[in-house]
Amino acid sequence: MKKIAIFFLISILSFNLLYSQANATSTYKETDDGWGYHMGFADNFHNGMCIRKYFGGKEHLIVPDKIYGWETYSICSQVFANHDYLKTVILPPNLSKLGGSTFFGCDALEKVTFTGNTSLAATAFKNCVKLKEIILPDAIITLPEHVFENCTSLTSIQLPSKLVYIKPSAFKGCSSLTSISFPYQPNFSMFIESNAFTDCTSLTTIYFRDFRSNIAEDAFTNVTATVYYDTNDPYVSEAKMKNYGGNLTWIALEQMPEYIPPASAEYPSDAPTYPVLPNVPTTEA
Repeated sequence: MKKIAIFFLISILSFNLLYSQANATSTYKETDDGWGYHMGFADNFHNGMCIRKYFGGKEHLIVPDKIYGWETYSICSQVFANHDYLKTVILPPNLSKLGGSTFFGCDALEKVTFTGNTSLAATAFKNCVKLKEIILPDAIITLPEHVFENCTSLTSIQLPSKLVYIKPSAFKGCSSLTSISFPYQPNFSMFIESNAFTDCTSLTTIYFRDFRSNIAEDAFTNVTATVYYDTNDPYVSEAKMKNYGGNLTWIALEQMPEYIPPASAEYPSDAPTYPVLPNVPTTEA
């Protein structure tokens, strides 16, 4: 019993030492070209770097994959919010997640490219009124609340093949979106939640592949569209063929168009690089 108590005491002391070292290295720094970041344990003890600020003023931006030896693990909330000069962004492959409202209100932003499996947070692209093209990671499971709300120039988007949750108001007010093709997820049923596509007034074509899906009663409010479904779906149910707040016409197809997942994108070879600073532990350390 005494040995067990000693073991736990040593474990606690080791944890506290590790935590103190992490906090010691997690200091805010800035680069000469406009990046403000924290080195150290970026989030929940993931070793890496969190971008906190951008003040470089570039219209066409490549977010660095590493800064001074630390991998870009996350971009914090509102880092680019209301940057009205930003037109295109390429995100790095090691980026794990975007914080809430990361690009909120970037009213000149036209294109965003993901090159890794990055998760999104609520309102990440809300009110990006010129956003026309976005290449999402195919591994995304959740599109969170209001993530593309009022992206009024978005005409199409390839939904990830592993998508399970489309959260409330995710595409609300995307008034230029003309069609949507839902993936078939063999291991899970999809959840299309409240107001997910409300006021998508140009949405006329929907390809629906799985009658196991759970659809909120108001998910398609103010949408008039034709919903094409596969007659070979073993879960076909007339009870599911409702309007969901809009005016949906359900038509069976013997053969559905092929579902196309998001295209993979490469991180550019001319991305900015930064030397590893002396006496600063790298991500690999």
